[in-house]
Amino acid sequence: MFGLFLKDIFLLKKHWLKTKYIFIFFVFLLIAILVLKENSLIVSVFIAMLFLNSIQVLFADDIKTGWPEFLNTTGLPVGKIVFARFLASIIISLLSTVISFVINLLLYFFFDSWSFKELSTILLIIFLVSLVYLFILLPFIYLFDTNGLTIAIILLFIAAFLLSKVNNITTNIINFINDLTTTNIVMISLLGILFIGCISYGISIIIYSNRFAKKL
Repeated sequence: MFGLFLKDIFLLKKHWLKTKYIFIFFVFLLIAILVLKENSLIVSVFIAMLFLNSIQVLFADDIKTGWPEFLNTTGLPVGKIVFARFLASIIISLLSTVISFVINLLLYFFFDSWSFKELSTILLIIFLVSLVYLFILLPFIYLFDTNGLTIAIILLFIAAFLLSKVNNITTNIINFINDLTTTNIVMISLLGILFIGCISYGISIIIYSNRFAKKL
């Protein structure tokens, strides 16, 4: 399983270090400094999203090389195969958050628009949201391959639109959060992410088993 994880990380490293992506990174960093200035947090979020969506590179390579068919011959349990991909996703979330933190730390010295505590809190939220995003995304990519990203994003937008039509939902959520202590908020967030991760992992195992493992 650890070998599968290293294979994913190596492939992502090869993808990220392409000249065009490094160029894009520095272009957006310059935009953040010269144009957006105090609103440059938007750029770090955008860069983080680019990193998160690069997860589809792994699935595209799997299909291209026939990797699932090869894994069928190794006798590895499906749970371990899927877990290795989930572990790579968590590393992507961590890395994207670290990069966002470094970018905003540099910009902090330029503009000092956020306190260090506020910046740390925002980036922690980005990390937690990125985990939820990837946990939602993975089953869709397992089911629809590279089209899964598009389908998942469309469904997320539809869900957000429908929720926005529910009367007073924003006010109710804010009131609910305000009634909680910081410790309760952290515990609920962690349990919620763990629950979503477990559900996503279970669904992904079922999809992988039906799409690939039965080909053995």
